[in-house]
Amino acid sequence: MAIQSSIIKLRGSIDDLTFMATKDGYQARKKVKPVSKETIATDPQYARMRENMSEFGRALTASKLIRLAGVDALADCCEKRIGRRLTKALMTMLISDPISERGKRNLMNGDATLMKGFSFNQAAIWTSIFKQPFSTGIDRINGKLVVDIPSFIPASKVFAPQGSTHCIIHSAALEINFETAQYITKLAESVPVKLNDRLANPAIQIEHEVTPNSTNPLFLLLGIRFFQEVNGSMYSILDKSFNAMSIVNADSV
Repeated sequence: MAIQSSIIKLRGSIDDLTFMATKDGYQARKKVKPVSKETIATDPQYARMRENMSEFGRALTASKLIRLAGVDALADCCEKRIGRRLTKALMTMLISDPISERGKRNLMNGDATLMKGFSFNQAAIWTSIFKQPFSTGIDRINGKLVVDIPSFIPASKVFAPQGSTHCIIHSAALEINFETAQYITKLAESVPVKLNDRLANPAIQIEHEVTPNSTNPLFLLLGIRFFQEVNGSMYSILDKSFNAMSIVNADSV
């Protein structure tokens, strides 16, 4: 970088030089010519960039596919900027592929269990909203994904938004082929749970059935929604900062 020492003050550009005022005086910088798409696509020195771009593109496409497959489950449990975080998490799964060359690694060979614990809503983390321990299971051979929540006392185990009277525990099972963009989505939910009840709520079991012996990655999502009961009708609480949704289990071949 050049530092101007004369009394002439310049701002703007002349040919390939840009002049600007800084705290260290007026400085001149040479414009950096943008690299053409053709150069990036063919020049050997950009080989690593091409590899990174290819893999990032696959993770980005996969992020969109998961959100599409789970659109109904994520309708009011997903933050606006979820795409960036989900893509980053999927990159971790993608680069765990132990078979493919760099630049050709893919999610079908990656370790789906690395997605366990991913929260679709950072404003509502499961352990802060629903304090009852639960268990999950994935039986790939028989195509069953299960959530088991033991009996719990809602008044002490659920952190609910003001004005809510009930909650519903809901779940989604996603079977996704990231190469063909084909997916199967199964949804299920509990009956409404009365929040101020200090009596033990019955145990909740949610079971999904997908393709037996599937070779696709499987994802089990668990979420909670809140409602206000008025004259026998349930109205959704619009405060999304309480609607938690996470990947509680995942499996790959």
